[in-house]
Amino acid sequence: MRIVLDLQGAQSASRLRGIGRYSLSFAQALARNNAGHDIIIALSALFPETIQPIRRAFDNLLPAGNIVVWDAPGPVAAIDPSNAERRDLAELVREAFLASLNPDIVHVTSLFEGYIDDAVTSIARHGAGCPVSVTLYDLIPLLNADRFLDPDPRYAEYYRQKIGYLKKASLLLAISRSAASEAVDHLGRDEAQVIPVGTGSDGHFRKTELRPVERDAVLASMGLYHPFFLYVSAPAVHKNHKRLIEAFARLPASVRDTHQLAFIGHFSIFDRQDFETHAARSGLRPGSLVLLDSVSDSDLNTLYNLSQGFIMPSWHEGFGLPAVEAMLCGRATIGSRASSLPEVIGRDDALFDPFDVDDMCRVIHRLATDDEWRRDLEAHASVQSRLFTWDNVARKTFQAFESLRPASRPGVAPDPLPQRKRRLAFVSPLPPERSGISDYSADLLPALARHYDIDLISSQALVGAEIAGGAMPVRSVDWFHDHAGEFDRIVYQFGNSPLHAHMVDLLEQFPGVVVLHDFYLSSLQAYRAGHDQRKLFDALRRDHGIAVACDWIAGGDGAAFGKYPLNLQILQDALGIIVHSEHSKALADHWYGPSSSADWRVIPHVRTPAADVSREQARTQLGLGEDDLLVCSFGFLDPTKLNHRLLEAWLDSPVASRPGARLVFVGENHGAAYGRALLDRIAQAGAREAVQITGWGDRARFQTYLAAADIAVQLRANTRGETSGSVLDCMNHGVPTIVNAHGTMGELDRSAVWMLQDEFDQADLLDALNTLAKDADRRRDLGDRARSVIRERHTPAICAALYERAIEDAYGRADRGLYGLIRSLKTIPMPSGEGPRVATSLARNFPAHPRRPQLLVDVSTLVQKDLRTGIERVVRAVLREWLINPPSGWQVEPVYATATMPGYRYARQFARRLLDLPDSGAE
Repeated sequence: MRIVLDLQGAQSASRLRGIGRYSLSFAQALARNNAGHDIIIALSALFPETIQPIRRAFDNLLPAGNIVVWDAPGPVAAIDPSNAERRDLAELVREAFLASLNPDIVHVTSLFEGYIDDAVTSIARHGAGCPVSVTLYDLIPLLNADRFLDPDPRYAEYYRQKIGYLKKASLLLAISRSAASEAVDHLGRDEAQVIPVGTGSDGHFRKTELRPVERDAVLASMGLYHPFFLYVSAPAVHKNHKRLIEAFARLPASVRDTHQLAFIGHFSIFDRQDFETHAARSGLRPGSLVLLDSVSDSDLNTLYNLSQGFIMPSWHEGFGLPAVEAMLCGRATIGSRASSLPEVIGRDDALFDPFDVDDMCRVIHRLATDDEWRRDLEAHASVQSRLFTWDNVARKTFQAFESLRPASRPGVAPDPLPQRKRRLAFVSPLPPERSGISDYSADLLPALARHYDIDLISSQALVGAEIAGGAMPVRSVDWFHDHAGEFDRIVYQFGNSPLHAHMVDLLEQFPGVVVLHDFYLSSLQAYRAGHDQRKLFDALRRDHGIAVACDWIAGGDGAAFGKYPLNLQILQDALGIIVHSEHSKALADHWYGPSSSADWRVIPHVRTPAADVSREQARTQLGLGEDDLLVCSFGFLDPTKLNHRLLEAWLDSPVASRPGARLVFVGENHGAAYGRALLDRIAQAGAREAVQITGWGDRARFQTYLAAADIAVQLRANTRGETSGSVLDCMNHGVPTIVNAHGTMGELDRSAVWMLQDEFDQADLLDALNTLAKDADRRRDLGDRARSVIRERHTPAICAALYERAIEDAYGRADRGLYGLIRSLKTIPMPSGEGPRVATSLARNFPAHPRRPQLLVDVSTLVQKDLRTGIERVVRAVLREWLINPPSGWQVEPVYATATMPGYRYARQFARRLLDLPDSGAE
């Protein structure tokens, strides 16, 4: 599971209290006991001073990249009503950021934060996302509204809003059975949704022996001169400090005057005055009550060990962690008979009524005077404290999270159709355009129309009326500009040709799901740039860095341009990506870093099962006899198709001398030297009768050869990430097909094709040709299996169902992320003057994806001053080397700042001059 922990409980004002210690220890326990889960820590940038200490707390527990920081404009503290608009905005931003991490579950370590500080917590404000669980400490204000809520209407409004969020949580992890019962009894939660996971000690607290000199020095430094009883707690009313003072004052003078009562907590000057005044009124002498501000864990461990006993008088506790810490140090511990403390202390004779001062005094007196009983409590403490470990908490937590794991979705059967079909804009080349993608779209659309109401968006002057029987309206690009907002979904079919040039700007303005038929889109981008060299340079620099742009210039004729995908803008603008092979995903991860394609969906290339066509009629039409052997290679002839190697294998094979045997390249010949070389080789071999290149033909002629062929050979090299539609056509028609395991073809079912190695030997190709030519039964078996694979995996109905699932998942992710957040932000008031800060926050939280990380080099001084020092020459030389040979996987970008403009800017012109490049017009 991917588990995201919102750790603001360890950042906010609560970080100095038990909640902060619990939150951090809880997260560390999960990281320490993790077994195969992906744990992400999410921190708020509104507490900058806490980020590095928390990062250090997870050294050797989590990879640094698993600690992420989100940002929102502040301040947002709810106590100030002027923060309301920023707070609303921050809650939406936070939820969208967490959703962008693609979690299986989000856990909030402290929900009731943000009243007096800039913590931001909410649940289900930004759409329906993944399950959210919450650590439940207690419901003290809710159950004691007269004390906590009624006197302060503003706090009451804030608290009740948090209770509303708490009710939306999928799971509550209670720190005690008592807290769990409160949620069931007072929130109406099902017991199965409230799991008591308990708490533990963080390992700082243990029995410690001090030498008398060290002991006396510590005690003297803190004003402790007698045996003392300890209480560790913040000065909240439910902590019951004043009744404890009264109970201590009622002890017999012989006990009271020979002991001290020590409180450790965060005491304001007003708290100190209040407690000291109350102690004096109760009859305590000065020095009997010692108030200590928060101490280090080391000093606290010492004080636990040196105390005569620990007292926990709270009349309401979610758990009572200090009691466990004291018991870990072997101290006799007594406490209230209320809420969670009985299960923590585990001894009924060590409990008292927190509202009965005399009862409290009775138990304290026994603790002070009954040495045998106190020793018995100390022995009990060593046993009882072992029940509360963070390892147990982690184990119970993982079990609870696993209970929320969604069931895996079944195979590829089409989902039931919704009552109202969503409206889909389908942007693609369409027949009669000469494009494999137009034919692909025509095959897919009728089945996809079962799932969506579809409008076809085309830049063509003419679209064939035969598509889906003419049932789908065809719209122009201009019309789409005016009506794009009327569509629920948009799908773009992208290929590496000029036919898709208009789609780049459409996608940027109207984001949708991109079907990437070709991973490399450099030809498309070159067409869009035309003859403008600056545009080509900037496209290369933007996607692949200035070093690549320099490589292109050095190439002179632009040969380097085709080496790079140049698809980054399209990938970043898309709401989701559909490809037809795992090979395309591997290319994305290669170019843009691991997991760049994590959310991409692979959908098999669609093929409508071929209708039974008369093989005899097709062969008669091509002038073939019953015993003639027809070997075909389908598609445009090109060096990447290795047509020359097939030709040489044919000429060297005994098959070529077989009467009636023919090799036909069904497609248009290469128009340059490669095509001429093929024709020359055929003529030289005297094989013009047996070897033929048909030239471009219509679909009917293509189908005729498919129906007539005995063997097909489809080879590839230097793939650009595209899927070979011709191979699937051959398989669809049951033609036994020889392929090599290059690119996407390596993913074909090896029982359905004759698979050569990627870089195959010529002898292996010869063997495949000869074997299939001689063995009609093997040809038939291979062809039958190929047909079955097409029907099992590639039919329009199966692919359309996968399309719907991929489209809806992509839009679901987008709605939970930046795309949906921007729409949500339009519905709430924007704080006056906050636009730039909001834009900066969104940019920090939602960087474009995928992307290569940038190494920014500040050259402000070099940009603004024409220095001629030795240092400057060294700096320029180092920077030049960085730009031309950047660290692997990084883009180096010089940046500069000025005194007159906010922020940094890319130093494009400086970089151009440094590298002696032509003026690109970039700023």
